[in-house]
Amino acid sequence: MDRATYQRLIAGAETAERLDKTSRESERDRLIAQAVSDTKIEPSRVDHWRRKFDGDPEGTRHLLTASFEQGGLAPGVVPVTAMGGESPTEDTTADAYPAEWLPEVQQREHKGGVQSDG
Repeated sequence: MDRATYQRLIAGAETAERLDKTSRESERDRLIAQAVSDTKIEPSRVDHWRRKFDGDPEGTRHLLTASFEQGGLAPGVVPVTAMGGESPTEDTTADAYPAEWLPEVQQREHKGGVQSDG
């Protein structure tokens, strides 16, 4: 085998290896994104799942894609709706409370020349 043929074979093998790696990473990222979308895993844990997939592709693929009955992760277990950020429905201004509950507000209002009726 001449040198040029050998170099073409090596270049072809390197290209195939790069394409295989790109294909595996693309599949990995697609499966993880789908698992996040299905609320099987938390978005903050994507890097963890990438490392897990790189270390055990078949086992991780099974966890992410198999039904719950077949040993996969259950969908819908990661909460995705915001909680605790609702606006209060009651009046939360200083005027809504008795003056004795907020003496520092009363002092500030009297010093500034503003008098409250409350």
